[in-house]
Amino acid sequence: MLHSCLGDRYDLERLLGEAPGRLTFLACDRAADRAVVVKLLRFGQGTRWEDLQRCEREAQTLAALEHPAIPKLLDHFEVQRADFRGFAWVQDYVTGASLRACLAAGERFSPSEVMQLARQVLEILDYLHGRSPPVIHRDIKPANLLIQRDSGAIARVFLVDFGGVQVLGGGQTRTVVGSYGYMPLEQFGGRSVPASDLYALGATLIEVLTGVHPADLPQVDFRLDFGQGVPLALGWRTWLERMTAPQASDRFLSAREALAALDRLDAGQTLGDALALPSGRVGLRETGRSRALTLRPAPPKVWLGVGVPFVLAWDILLASIVPTAIAQSPLHQAILAGFFLPFALAGGAMTLGLLLLVLGHLHLEVTPDQLIWEYRLGGWACFRRRWRRQELEAVEWRSPGVETREGVPVQVPATVILCTPRQRHPLTTGLNLSGDEARWLAETLGQSLQIPLRSLTSEP
Repeated sequence: MLHSCLGDRYDLERLLGEAPGRLTFLACDRAADRAVVVKLLRFGQGTRWEDLQRCEREAQTLAALEHPAIPKLLDHFEVQRADFRGFAWVQDYVTGASLRACLAAGERFSPSEVMQLARQVLEILDYLHGRSPPVIHRDIKPANLLIQRDSGAIARVFLVDFGGVQVLGGGQTRTVVGSYGYMPLEQFGGRSVPASDLYALGATLIEVLTGVHPADLPQVDFRLDFGQGVPLALGWRTWLERMTAPQASDRFLSAREALAALDRLDAGQTLGDALALPSGRVGLRETGRSRALTLRPAPPKVWLGVGVPFVLAWDILLASIVPTAIAQSPLHQAILAGFFLPFALAGGAMTLGLLLLVLGHLHLEVTPDQLIWEYRLGGWACFRRRWRRQELEAVEWRSPGVETREGVPVQVPATVILCTPRQRHPLTTGLNLSGDEARWLAETLGQSLQIPLRSLTSEP
């Protein structure tokens, strides 16, 4: 068929791709005098009825789409020739190389390019998923992303090959469509939702970062285990983990939400940068998806200089009364016990507080799904709270400074606050954090939980 004319209009000039029953040509549109892409589906020769349905569905969907990053459908028609009987559809020709070709050539992408790639594809998906009814591509992978460059940098990303497209509510039967390694679990069962495209994009980005096909990556509980091979910043790793969560309900609700979360990542942070861990009393331990953060209190020296002798003197005084009380009659013992009980309780509370201040530490267990807050003394959790990610609105932090309250300057410590719809929960009371420590903790929580980060500025 090469160098022949279809429909008295399209001169086939070069074969671009070939698959069983399918041919893709670069052609010249005589009427418009421009390059176009002509795709052909041959009837017979193993072509199934489902293949024809997919072609018709692709043509119908593309005809309704208007997006600069989606090649426009220009024409579609049946071909009846002696050497070919089938279906043809014509699209705009987009110059550029596929992401698959770039990876196969050994091309490496900078952190800013990976972010730009993610952002442009998410904007396309936001358009598709935002239609009524939503349009799901179902086959996002490097081969279906075309990249145009300008002076070496990525200028535009195009999404092509809508052969697996599904319009929700369109009444299609459940068919397994997609490419192994990029398909989420629900797609293997023939069910697709907008979050299915997010998984495929996440798997594609992971391949760009690691250079390993997603099907070849190890898995832990059906999750792609990509963290060991590439040094990723905490927020980026968490974002990708959420994009590729095994359950659709654990991923971002929409492409717009994923894009908003991407925007919340620190603009000055690259993919390979991790947040600088403050030296000293802050600890971080990562195990799979879980991150354990520990912070030991650093009480002002005046507290220790005054508090420790005071509590010791208090406890010694109470202890010295015990022998005298034992020697008394039962009636006098009861009177003394009733009198000194409040002092004993106060001494016990002060002793426990002093132990927590000197020997205790704050322990935070954070995953993309929840946050567990504990204040521990040794291995014993004295106080414990738990929040699910869905409950959280934002995390706030503030450096130490001075605030004016009712006209009076007040010294305020650095603090980190967790915000829910009805309440604000201070997490670091009594820890005497520095400004760097408060910022690091807030950014780590915000990026791990994918919730907004807000800085509270103190008034001079």
